[in-house]
Amino acid sequence: MRQSPFKGNVTEGLTADQTAEIMDWQKDVVLRISKARKYPALARKKKITGEVKVRFVIDRYGNILSRDIAESSGWPVLDQAALSVLDEVAKVPTPPGHLAGESFTMVVPLNYQFK
Repeated sequence: MRQSPFKGNVTEGLTADQTAEIMDWQKDVVLRISKARKYPALARKKKITGEVKVRFVIDRYGNILSRDIAESSGWPVLDQAALSVLDEVAKVPTPPGHLAGESFTMVVPLNYQFK
C-alpha cells in the first residue's frame, strides 16, 4: 500500500466513501504537482538525478501557504527546482469538505530521473 502524503491519520472515523474521496483528492494533488515538474537544464546537462521530498501546507481552499524541503536530493539544483514547482502551481485541488482542519500538511516526492 502506498503511503499517504498526509502527516498523521486523517481517515480515522470516516466512512469508506469519505476515505476513498480523500485518497482520490490526494492523487489529484500529486498529479497536479508532478505534471508541473520540469527537469532543470543544468541538471539535465550534467546528468544529475535524484528524489526531492517537498513538504507544503495548504489551506481549506487549496492555496499553498508554505513549502520547504522535507528531504533533500543532495543536489541544490534539484531541490530548488522542486520548490519552484510549488511556486508555479500555487494552488492545488480543494480538500474534501469532510476533511477536518483549516490547513493540511503534505509531503510529496518529486523524482528527477532519465528514462
